[in-house]
Amino acid sequence: MTLLRALKLPVLILSLLAFALHLPLPSIAAETRGDAIVTARDLDASPEAVAIRQERVMHMVAELEDKFVKLAGLLEATEPEQAKRLRIALNKSKEELIQPRMKTIIEHIKKGEFEYTTKVNGNDVRRTVMDDQQEIIDALKNLARLLTEDPSELDAKLKEIERLESIKKEVEKLIKDEGKHLDESKKAADPDSAMKDLDAKIAAVGKLIEAQESVIKNTGIAREKGAHELPKIAQEQKAVREETQELKRALGGEEAQGDPNGQPGDKPGDKPGDKPGAQPGGQPGDKPGDKPGDKPGDKPGDKPGDKPGDKPGDQPGGQPGDKPGDKPGDKPGGQPGGQPGGQPGGQPGGQPGGEKGGEKSDAPGAQAVAKAVEAQKAAEKDLGDGKGKAADKNEKEALANLKKALDELEKERDRIAKLPPEHNEQMAKAQDKTADETGDLAKKMKEGGESSGSAGGKPGEGGEGGEGGEGTPGQEEVEQAQQQMQQASKKLAKKDPKEAGKDQKDSIDKLKKAREEIEKRLAQLRKEMQEELLAALEQRFREMLAKQKPITLETAALHGKGVTNWTRVQKLAVGNLGKEERVLGDMADVALQIIKEDGTTVVFPRIVERLRDDLYAVNERLKAEQTDEYTQDMQKEIELTLEELIAALERAQEVSDMPPSDSPPSESGPPPPQPLVPESAELKLIKSAQLRVNRRTESVDKLIKKTPEAQMKPTDKKAVGDVASAQEDVRQMAEDIVERK
Repeated sequence: MTLLRALKLPVLILSLLAFALHLPLPSIAAETRGDAIVTARDLDASPEAVAIRQERVMHMVAELEDKFVKLAGLLEATEPEQAKRLRIALNKSKEELIQPRMKTIIEHIKKGEFEYTTKVNGNDVRRTVMDDQQEIIDALKNLARLLTEDPSELDAKLKEIERLESIKKEVEKLIKDEGKHLDESKKAADPDSAMKDLDAKIAAVGKLIEAQESVIKNTGIAREKGAHELPKIAQEQKAVREETQELKRALGGEEAQGDPNGQPGDKPGDKPGDKPGAQPGGQPGDKPGDKPGDKPGDKPGDKPGDKPGDKPGDQPGGQPGDKPGDKPGDKPGGQPGGQPGGQPGGQPGGQPGGEKGGEKSDAPGAQAVAKAVEAQKAAEKDLGDGKGKAADKNEKEALANLKKALDELEKERDRIAKLPPEHNEQMAKAQDKTADETGDLAKKMKEGGESSGSAGGKPGEGGEGGEGGEGTPGQEEVEQAQQQMQQASKKLAKKDPKEAGKDQKDSIDKLKKAREEIEKRLAQLRKEMQEELLAALEQRFREMLAKQKPITLETAALHGKGVTNWTRVQKLAVGNLGKEERVLGDMADVALQIIKEDGTTVVFPRIVERLRDDLYAVNERLKAEQTDEYTQDMQKEIELTLEELIAALERAQEVSDMPPSDSPPSESGPPPPQPLVPESAELKLIKSAQLRVNRRTESVDKLIKKTPEAQMKPTDKKAVGDVASAQEDVRQMAEDIVERK
């Protein structure tokens, strides 16, 4: 059953439940602790009156449960699924003890016990009537959810998405851990190359420290001359910041797309071991002088933009060895002077090629350099704004972080120089631990896939794993990755880290393939849910439009009779029209919350929010018996807005039906989720919103000219502010679209 079919539940049941949910439950408590608590005086009602209102709600719930029983019997033959859901809701109501708990609330209110003590697990716990009432409201909302959601499809998909997201995180952790093992294996296979690589990075940091110190010195000189001199130093700081960013990439602080045949961290097109972007013979530690814009490691004649050092994992001359890995002390071997090898089973090394999706690298110096970049950016802005004191503070913070990075890199070099003889055995233990974790994940994927049935699709759909339709996407690849890890462990135990590295690289490739399969299935599930959401929203807005049109016509008809000529019946009719507008506003608010939870659009939620506010505003005007031209104009604009929203949703469903593109997945992660409404439709909504503001401005202008200020009602004054607010909404929507681009 889809969301659309769920809306076919008996109207009487949903109406009763909605009334029970929206009936105010007064909250009363004694001021015994000095808290800001609502009292009977605040509500202008006696405890007895409040108790009566609470009893009304309890009787409604009792009637509701009776309806569950009767309707379930009537629907048994024609709609057994509906009957089953009604019985589930009834059982849930009984389990939650809604009626007995309401009786208890009533007893406390009648006694004036708005705050009381009760026993929970043998302990005295202070409670208030407000706490009890809120729990009842939550229980009623759960009943509404049982009646309006489809546990067989929607809930199953949500649970499957949560399960796959959890598995994906575990796979990514395994990729990271295995990358550390690979990194450490390469260092163990050729420590000389690893130290040479670190020497280059250490030299690059040293040059940056000198450059940052020069910026600090020149900032001091500029401050003495005057704030107008500071923007000149901003260019110097910018040059140093750009050099620091290059070093950040080299340390793995930003995503690097690796060449499958090269070292982790190589950029596409680099030969294995080449420095990304470096010219032959250029070393990152070279000092080309202090010209702004020179990159660390540039030699005279080098092209602008040369990188300051290797990408993590690159070694001069193409020797194996990745980025230095974890913070000093995390790797087997520990920090100089520490326990050799550290904790058994600890994760050695660092992730090759940076972190997927922009995660922070834990390579020595990487995070410190990243913080230095941020401080340099802040200093650059401060200098441009003429804020010398603030700039000096940020410049010194950048310098401190560069010195911290230098210290971490030097300690890592010292650690590699002192790798203990038992290092290979320690690496084998760490590899075994990761292999066991991978095996546990493969088992969980198989069991979870069998029980979930892949939420509406064939179990295992979208992946190669799970023969016979069992398992989870990517399960087979995870199992194969475990086997490669086990082979790597055996080779490490035989003191052959170079060969172990090949198996570790294969296991990483298998895990990445598993992640890709999981991402495909997640995208499919989200697409299916989005399609249901689009259809449900379209139906809701069509229903609102169908209800709004007669309200608009009746408002105009009543106004045509002349307000001064209204009979009592006609005045009541105006009040009822206002209530109907309020109900439509509530419907818009529910839709708004759903759209906000989706979170993929920037314009659509603002349009719906404005629609809701307009409906509430019309409600207020009708309550004040204002059926004038301005009110009617607002109602017509509400109709136009609903028509535009429906058109946007129709367009979104057409786009959703289009076949997906066959573009290869990005190394930096899955593409962002498709927006609920395409950008072209959102741009049209912005244009329409601006036209509505223009018309509303003209309408307000007429209202002001017709009504002397002394005779303007609060709703008229509010209308003026609403136009300004609507214009601000349009401006913000346009800005949001630009920022998203």
